[in-house]
Amino acid sequence: MNSLLIIDNNVPLAGMLNVLFKKEGINVQVANSGQEALTKLTSFTPDIILLEIGLQDMNGFMISAKIKELPSLKTTQIMFMSTSTSTSDKIKCFNLGGIDYIQKPFNNEEIKAKIKTQLKSLEDSENIKNEISSKNEQIAKYKNALMYSLGRLSQIRDDDSGKHIEKIQNFVKLISEELRKNPSYAPQLTSEFINKLRQSCTFHDIGKIAMPDNILLKTDELSSTEYDIMKQHVSFGATIIEDIIKFSGDKELLELGKQIVKHHHEKWDGTGYPDRLSSSHIPLAARITAVANTYDFLRSTKAYKAAMSHEDACKTMLAHKGTSLDPHIVEAFLKIEKQISEIFNQIESSMT
Repeated sequence: MNSLLIIDNNVPLAGMLNVLFKKEGINVQVANSGQEALTKLTSFTPDIILLEIGLQDMNGFMISAKIKELPSLKTTQIMFMSTSTSTSDKIKCFNLGGIDYIQKPFNNEEIKAKIKTQLKSLEDSENIKNEISSKNEQIAKYKNALMYSLGRLSQIRDDDSGKHIEKIQNFVKLISEELRKNPSYAPQLTSEFINKLRQSCTFHDIGKIAMPDNILLKTDELSSTEYDIMKQHVSFGATIIEDIIKFSGDKELLELGKQIVKHHHEKWDGTGYPDRLSSSHIPLAARITAVANTYDFLRSTKAYKAAMSHEDACKTMLAHKGTSLDPHIVEAFLKIEKQISEIFNQIESSMT
């Protein structure tokens, strides 16, 4: 229901307006002083305030300023009314954010039409805003689905389900939220960054689609030559993302994804690939993904290796702290290792 607050110390006039607008199905409240109005506004949030400038206890300009300070009335519109014909008063009303200035005495049908028109406009604006919000939610869902599908492309030949991607997504989110407690990382690890990281980590191995089957699906250890070929998947992946960026509007998300794709096999001590980056020169998103990916790799059964227990995986990661893996991220991981293990087991059991 539309709502209206009438603020006027002319009691008969305020009463008449009250009856006039209630007949139109509007939720109306009346205040006959500025203080009474401010008290009512602590529990009443009208769509429109019809405000007399010349109140006795405080003028309408003062009340308007106080109303603008209240967060709950951020979207409430003010229509000023007065017997004053002063142009400066009218200009001041509009400068204070008023949507109309109603000259007294007024025609009842005219003021009724103005209020109803404005209420309809507010309704239309709200409907448009809700529709835009709904469309944005839809677009976000489609985008998430595309990101997930992009990631699945990289796993389709050597992973029989989407469990690896789902685990990595959950791991990077938990690790990032824990790492954010470290003041050195908090500025970068905003909620927006973590959300984009969770989306973009899904295609960290997309370059594997360019790997030949005899290498990607090999059931025993790769030769040094084969390993060199396998290492090229990060460069292939980065090229794929670069091509997508050319045709996409969400470059920030994909740029983050490119960092992960290209650098999640770099090592803290500079012995990784492809660029032998070290320590903080490795993008943070790639370092976080590397820790998540390492844990899942250690826990997973491969044709050429048995799965480790959670305890042994944690010991192995601790052993690689400060060499292969970022020591700060490993510390964050170990603080939440029980949660990580629970998620691993839940996803594994749900997809068995």
